[in-house]
Amino acid sequence: MADADSHRWLPTDLPQRRVIGCMSGTSLDGLDVVLVHIRGHGNAMTAEVVEHLAEPFEPELRNTLRALADDQPMAASAITRASRQLGETHAALCRRLIDRHGPAHLVVPHGQTVCHLPPTAADTTGHTWQMLDPWPIAQRCGAWVCLDLRQADVIAGGQGAPITPIADPILYPLDDAAALNLGGVCNVTRWRRQLGGDASISGGDVWACNLALDGLVARLIDGARYDEDGNAAAAGTADPALADAIERVIREAIPSSAEAGRSVSLGREQFGPAFAERVIETAGADVSPNDLLTSATEAVARGIVAAVSADPPTDAVVAGGGVRHRVLVERIRAMLPGVNVRLSEELGVASEAREAAAMAVLGTLAWDGEPITLPNVTGARKTGIAGAWIAPQPESHP
Repeated sequence: MADADSHRWLPTDLPQRRVIGCMSGTSLDGLDVVLVHIRGHGNAMTAEVVEHLAEPFEPELRNTLRALADDQPMAASAITRASRQLGETHAALCRRLIDRHGPAHLVVPHGQTVCHLPPTAADTTGHTWQMLDPWPIAQRCGAWVCLDLRQADVIAGGQGAPITPIADPILYPLDDAAALNLGGVCNVTRWRRQLGGDASISGGDVWACNLALDGLVARLIDGARYDEDGNAAAAGTADPALADAIERVIREAIPSSAEAGRSVSLGREQFGPAFAERVIETAGADVSPNDLLTSATEAVARGIVAAVSADPPTDAVVAGGGVRHRVLVERIRAMLPGVNVRLSEELGVASEAREAAAMAVLGTLAWDGEPITLPNVTGARKTGIAGAWIAPQPESHP
């Protein structure tokens, strides 16, 4: 473990730490918060998810965040109002957990990613913005707040993503496993435990996922933002040739590691509205919406499975909002014979809570003075200790 005095304002001798992790993802559906009880320190810690709460965003806030993420011009006053509203939404949901379970030591919000432009070979200056006004959390929750967890990695030349791989072996105590996070994009963590319990960990963003599928749904089905339970895809028939063509469109949207000069991270920049238009144009006018969505789901499943097939694990843990898409999960299971494909819930972590729980683990690692990203995952040089820290406001202590 790193120098115990690195965060001397936080106690280091607690037998159990109560930490709230918060995540609002690229899908812009809403906010997930999770109370996690953490025992032990550093990479030897264990994490128990106690309760998960979710809250959809108000339509006005969602629309503002989407406009920012799509790089639309906006008045500074509108941005600051949205940032404060986002902070208030976090504070209210975290406060509900505190009222139910008692005071928290730390709250770790991810913030809303509205811009993520990591370094490339052509432009080594990376930029990332996880928008959030954290002061309502500090005022209403009476806990330390640790935020802006990606910035240390980006400033050290890394992609700033994915940042969850170190947390996955802590959340899922398996020996030979992969975590498939079906989020806005799919990122995969692969680990094996060595003698002594340490895990060798690799990972990265690998393929399109919910951003791509949701974007197609929004264009093809009036009034829909996503394919609820995968019902539209279940009603269609996959066309193998079309699935092949959509795979090519996805591959063309992903910058190659060689071109970037390092590992790459994926997001709305690759799989935003323009991507959906390219897929629809590729399909042509004669393909029904359901058949297009089924074929796109097939293409997404193929790419995700390809990322783990070369070194198949004993267990694959599927998490993220995409677990609600039954066709996607069914196709992943079918393409991984011999692998024990398990939903995150089977290991005590609600699928939609996995990233928020990971934030709680990462914030606690930073509390312990440990780096939270891996150079072999993000391409960063030594990153130091991540996060910006805000002290609890004394007048608001429970």
